Order: sequence, then structure tokens, then C-alpha cells
Amino acid sequence: MLLMNPVKRINFTSQFNHEWEKLLDMRFISRIPTTANDFEFVKNELKIKDTDECYVISHYDDVDGKLIDFAHAFDKVYGRGFASILILNGGTKIYLETELAHGKQNRFIGKR
Repeated sequence: MLLMNPVKRINFTSQFNHEWEKLLDMRFISRIPTTANDFEFVKNELKIKDTDECYVISHYDDVDGKLIDFAHAFDKVYGRGFASILILNGGTKIYLETELAHGKQNRFIGKR
């Protein structure tokens, strides 16, 4: 319900940028190795296809709140600087990109 209210959603995405580790269950999330090709690593580790549909929570209005295919969503959020999460398979698989604070952005996958 929180994400359905436009004002609360903006507050959530702002908090998500700065405190993502407090909002997510980090027991199920692992960092993508810095040497990996992020796109291929995510697809292989999560066993997903380019065309698998995902729900996007992001600071970017052009993709936030939309159901779009993974490849398109990944392309839209990758490396843009703010936090985004791509949720797949009913929430059992995620790709997380955190806000760029210093150096390289943190990128994670999660699966249950």
C-alpha cells in the first residue's frame, strides 16, 4: 500500500537511495563481483531471460512502477546513479543497484 500512494512512493524511493540496506533483508542479497559482466552475471545467477517481466522500483519516473522486460529495465537503470530494484518471479529474484556515493555503484542480486 505504501508504494501505491504517489507522495509516499517518492518518500520511499528517496529513503531507498540512502538507506537501502535497512529496507531490504540482506540475508538473501549478495554483491555482484566487480570483475563480472553485470548483465550476464545477473541473468545466469538468477536464471532469467531478457524477456522475463520485472517490476521496477526506481527514482527514475520513466521506469518506476512499471512492468517491463528485464533487458529493457536493466538498460534503463544501469549506471544512472540512483538506486533501483528490479523484482522478478513474484519477488523471489531481484537485481539491486544502489545510489552512487563514491567510486563504483554497488550492485547486488537476491534470490530465495
